[in-house]
Amino acid sequence: MTPLALCLALMTTSLFPTPQSVSLEEDTFFQLVPGTPLVLSDDSTAEELETFRELAADFPVRIDVLSESEYVTDEPAIFVGEPDRHNLLDSRRMRRWISAMRAPGPQGYRLTISPQAAVVAGADPAGTFYGMLRLMQLIDGSRIRCGEIRDEPDSRFRGVYLEERPTPELLRSLAEMHVNLVIIAHPDLYRLNGTTTAAWRNAFQTARRYHIEAVPVFSLQEGAETLFEFAPWIAAARPNSETIPLREEWQPLEHPHIIDTETTPLRVLANDTALQEGFDYALDRGDLESPFDGEARPTRIRWQSGSAVSRGSEVEVHYMYVPEGTMSFCFDTADAREVLQESFSHILDVLEPRWIHLGRGPALTPPADIRSRLSARRPDEVFREYHRLLGDWASDQGWSPRWMYWGALMDTLRAQTPGGSRGAAALLPRQALLVWQSETNTRRWSHNLDWARDAGIAAMPAPAGDRLTAYEAVRFLAGESDLRPGVVVMNADDTSSVRLALDKAWSHGTPTLPWPEGLNNVFRTNLWDPGFEEILDALVQHANRQALRNVAPEDARRDIQSAIRNVQSRVDRSEADFALGLYSNITQWQELEAAFTQEQSQTLLTRLLRVVRSQAELDPRFDDERLERIEEPIETRGLFVPSSILFREFVLPYRPMRIPSGCRILEVPVQPEYTDEEHRAEALFDFIVAPGPILRIDFDTVGTATVRIEHSMNGRDFELAQKWTSRERGGFRPPAILDRPVTTRYLRVEVEAPVEMAVLRNMRVFAIKEVPAAVCGYHSEAPELDADFKDPGWPQRPQLEGFVRDDADAFAEAQTTVRLYHDNNALYIAGYMREPRMDTLVASHTERNAPLWEDEAIEFRFIPGDGHERRFVVNADGVRFDSLDGDLGWDADWEAVTRRYPEGWAAEIAIPFDALGGPPQRGASWHMDSIRHRHNVIRERSIWGGIPGAATREFGVLVFD
Repeated sequence: MTPLALCLALMTTSLFPTPQSVSLEEDTFFQLVPGTPLVLSDDSTAEELETFRELAADFPVRIDVLSESEYVTDEPAIFVGEPDRHNLLDSRRMRRWISAMRAPGPQGYRLTISPQAAVVAGADPAGTFYGMLRLMQLIDGSRIRCGEIRDEPDSRFRGVYLEERPTPELLRSLAEMHVNLVIIAHPDLYRLNGTTTAAWRNAFQTARRYHIEAVPVFSLQEGAETLFEFAPWIAAARPNSETIPLREEWQPLEHPHIIDTETTPLRVLANDTALQEGFDYALDRGDLESPFDGEARPTRIRWQSGSAVSRGSEVEVHYMYVPEGTMSFCFDTADAREVLQESFSHILDVLEPRWIHLGRGPALTPPADIRSRLSARRPDEVFREYHRLLGDWASDQGWSPRWMYWGALMDTLRAQTPGGSRGAAALLPRQALLVWQSETNTRRWSHNLDWARDAGIAAMPAPAGDRLTAYEAVRFLAGESDLRPGVVVMNADDTSSVRLALDKAWSHGTPTLPWPEGLNNVFRTNLWDPGFEEILDALVQHANRQALRNVAPEDARRDIQSAIRNVQSRVDRSEADFALGLYSNITQWQELEAAFTQEQSQTLLTRLLRVVRSQAELDPRFDDERLERIEEPIETRGLFVPSSILFREFVLPYRPMRIPSGCRILEVPVQPEYTDEEHRAEALFDFIVAPGPILRIDFDTVGTATVRIEHSMNGRDFELAQKWTSRERGGFRPPAILDRPVTTRYLRVEVEAPVEMAVLRNMRVFAIKEVPAAVCGYHSEAPELDADFKDPGWPQRPQLEGFVRDDADAFAEAQTTVRLYHDNNALYIAGYMREPRMDTLVASHTERNAPLWEDEAIEFRFIPGDGHERRFVVNADGVRFDSLDGDLGWDADWEAVTRRYPEGWAAEIAIPFDALGGPPQRGASWHMDSIRHRHNVIRERSIWGGIPGAATREFGVLVFD
């Protein structure tokens, strides 16, 4: 849906956004007749007159726009303006009409409508404009309902992000939704000296008339492609030297896209003596154009008759070339400064913006281009220099714009600036504004906003997910108007998200739904307006997570009670009580079930009956017959009701577990093969590779006298891990918790029920996710990269294993193992990616630095001692991607070889320490993580070191031995 269609679709209700205070009468109206005066102040500007005449033209009858001195009768009229500018609004009669309402804040207004007059009294010109728009929303046929509205925004900014030039119609529609900020990213903005200049100037002038702050994006990274189209020589370049024989035939140089300019000339030397083009040699200059791809026509050279060197003599050719696919340049070189200053100056001159959005900011780690004095400098030094240049250029034109940034820019600055967060915050200019994007992880987003608030930096969210994400984004704005000034909606095609965000940004109190307003945070859920089964499932999952964290049910229940008390002022009390009641039933069942395994007492069964009856009152799926069926075996046979019968959900029983410090317990998503006999049942698991030590096995069973857990590495020779026997009524009560966790490929569970049919179903296996730390050993010989792991340097056991799904508290379905070692020159990595669906594997990208995370790929991230993050990705076909602190123009000299196998694929990688900031000392530790991008009929992203859903990025540790 286009933004214009979107805006038209949104304007479907009479009052949007929701006013702060409304009091309208049912049967009293102000009647519109042809010629009804709309009276403005005498000092209205030309722009204001134009705007209100345009609005008046949309009334259902002819409206005459007059100044107050032209209004000479007492006929009913519409009076519009700010009282301190409008004499008639300051009159005794008008003051009496509007004085009963508290004066609104900035951008606010008071609207009073009686049969004799309609008065729009704005706190400022923007408030007057919004009051007029609200008055127009009240028009019904040719009449306006009488009453009063006092209104003002709770957020300073209500914005949207656009990637097109806004038309007057679009801007008018946005204004009617009280949008007052548009961030515009478009290639035209880097070349405002052509045929589109007038259209862009008009767009920004129209936006100002509608009290919309139009903010152009001027980004070195996002604008590079446009700038390269007309100035390719400013691209980041690398030096190269090659020795070749100078022959009569044309011969291509090694690299295309050679920058041969006055400041970077191509030079040909023989015995350190410079040769002259046209006398000693001839050049056929090849392509230098964006995009810089491998299809470019190369530069060629040949021997020239009469040369000072003989035909066939070896010469040295020195030149600068642009690496394939680069999108970066060094802004401080003379050539780049000239192009950038011209582009930036046109933005200031044509658009006259008050704010400029710098996108992701400068390339904080410039490539090693010898033309740049900033090469290899710290990001904070690069950032300061970039702002100095922009500030000087703006000052030369008499401008002092304010700056916006994407908040992600601060991640790099915080990690690599002396002084950390405090030092990064000090880099930002006064009145800077961070706009923090988020798609789904609102916890991470809110963590970043909290950091900005604590640093005293204004920041606002830019939700780009569903309506729940938008709701969460705006909800956090309440009470933080100075440092959280508003919201920018990114996904303009999602009408429900846009409408919700803009409505709640105007009035934080509307709407208030209990789950997004607070209960989601309490239970770590992502619900909007859920039904019973959604709520129950979410609460069961939360109780299960707490059980796996070794939190006793009574403690979990107490934590939830406290958390709900903290949000009760924002949510509907009945909804909160309902959720608490359900959760109490779940945790009481866990508490009683754990106690029943120790003592099968009547007291516990009586308490269980109370839980059953409480659940029957809350669960709409209960009826008298079901309640009776559940109560009967408890009362007559003394049996403890399973969770799957009571809740129709599998609730993990609580058992104390010995969990190593820093570790977590996660589910292993694998299904067993069952073998059933009359008195014996068996389940066999094949993990292919165990993600971690198996600690806990949950299952349903009845009347089981014996449980055996066995393990095997080959599937034939099994060893006993642990055995349990029971003579209690009902038999052994799962789960089975191993005293000594086992790391194994095969796990076999056997149950025996001598007096009844053996039952073994609903099996779930849980393993320990160990602390992500690895030791990288030394070996003197480099491996042959062939992806078969047979070289003697590779360790016998992988150092990286136990990859976890990044969207759940569970191990990955398809596990990955990684081995590492190093010699004096390089780090060597061998990864094996298990894949049971090899026939559907997808690896479609073929060019270096393509977005390989869209393919089947393995990724490695390192932060060595210099604090700069290196990222290396290789897909299943051996195509490579690398970046330095997010800079895709950085290309390291590293190798990768891949091979496919029937049940997975392998990659062997060699990364020279020169690309990693230098060789590490023995005992040195680096931050490291590995990410598996699985792409076939199933998409799965799994990580080794990170924590799913964490508010901040986590890494593992790599220690060099």
